[in-house]
Amino acid sequence: MQKKKLKWVIVISGILLIFFAVAAVEVTSQPRFCYSCHEMGPLYEAWQDSFHKDIACLKCHAEPGVSGLIRTKAKGLRELYVHFTNPQVEPREDADTWGFSLRCLECHDEVKEKGGPHNKKHFEMKFVCVKCHEGIGHDAELSNKLPSREICAQCHD
Repeated sequence: MQKKKLKWVIVISGILLIFFAVAAVEVTSQPRFCYSCHEMGPLYEAWQDSFHKDIACLKCHAEPGVSGLIRTKAKGLRELYVHFTNPQVEPREDADTWGFSLRCLECHDEVKEKGGPHNKKHFEMKFVCVKCHEGIGHDAELSNKLPSREICAQCHD
């Protein structure tokens, strides 16, 4: 009889653990959760004023699929740990990677196809989007306009 009770305790505990994990992922995936950290306040507010305000944070900031979500949540836990153990360290930005740019192309694939030879060359070189579209999504002024000629001139004389 004792083994049967233990088995039920383990099964119910497992179900509760899964329920808690799913609920935690759901809560921490909401933009308002990101806003709960004071470091994220200005970024959240700028996002609210940008063209991307209807795009959830994880659409841009998480790798696709369940494994990408798990990696993103693990990275968030590391940042939370660093925040409480070494609050002078700024959160790391991950927008300067080709993988991040590939997530941009999930919504903006027409840019690659219709952008002409100029954009085609940038994609062949795996040139990251934020190199030209600096502040996209998190800078109200920069987010709602095309890159300037000055930005182009940084690489093109």
